[in-house]
Amino acid sequence: MPKSPDSPIFQFLTQKENLPAVLEVARYTQEIREYVAERFWNSLEEVIRKNPKAKDGFSWERRLPDRSDREFFLIARPPALPVKGQGLRYRIETAADYFGFGLNWNEDARQIEKLCQLQSVKTLQAKLKERSGDIDPKPNTYWLWWEYWQRNPYTDSDPWSWFASDFDDRFFSDKAERFWDFVLPIHPLVLEANKALSRSRA
Repeated sequence: MPKSPDSPIFQFLTQKENLPAVLEVARYTQEIREYVAERFWNSLEEVIRKNPKAKDGFSWERRLPDRSDREFFLIARPPALPVKGQGLRYRIETAADYFGFGLNWNEDARQIEKLCQLQSVKTLQAKLKERSGDIDPKPNTYWLWWEYWQRNPYTDSDPWSWFASDFDDRFFSDKAERFWDFVLPIHPLVLEANKALSRSRA
């Protein structure tokens, strides 16, 4: 006979009278995960786009993976930035050890030093360095700039339990305010940097 885990929750769920209902619920595990992830990211995107400070012209993109070790993200693509080609876009992302946002390369920046030598990118970086907070300012192949909203947001590496938390309107409004307070002062510089990056072969 297989040995059952010591968890009291497991013991309760596998009691004879509970097991049929538990197995029925288990059939909907994937649908429930998709639902809570969609609800969280829909709410976040909607509040950001309806914020009084919001600017038009962005295209929005999401990725909601079905594995807990993958990143979930929402991208705001600036005007004139193509799907392919180098440039910078705004990205909110969460994984097991972080929840935050920043400026993300449109394509992996394999020649990061060369890209950061472009004058428009250097001007943008100088502006970004005026910011304070929980920041990782060192560029890498994925990010030009990153800021943490929260460290280690998940419990037991489970993103769906976190997405299903009882987040109130204030939570989403705070993220929308912080997003636009980041975007608006640097947006003209991002557009200029994207023009130069689109011409770069790096």
